[in-house]
Amino acid sequence: MKYIKQAAIIILLFFLCGCGHSVSEGIIIEKQHKKAYTSIIPVTHIVGKSTITTMTPIYHGERWLIKIQKCVNDGCKESVYDVDEKEFWLLNKGDYWRYEE
Repeated sequence: MKYIKQAAIIILLFFLCGCGHSVSEGIIIEKQHKKAYTSIIPVTHIVGKSTITTMTPIYHGERWLIKIQKCVNDGCKESVYDVDEKEFWLLNKGDYWRYEE
């Protein structure tokens, strides 16, 4: 059992390492606004010998997304970034955009 947990952790870390943005600058090819919404998920609690499941609301705020693309000799790569509302409305498709921390 110990080795199964270790293997699962290693596999999880392997997948998480590749979750970063592949492009940090490029041309904006798409803009998308996602409205706020609430989802409801079941959450299970163990109380003594009893198991209780409660439905818990999760709020997801508004999101303003841009997709950028950068093409080099061997092909094109794309990444999606969250931006704030003000920046979203100032940007247009075709604009050059760079991620700054």
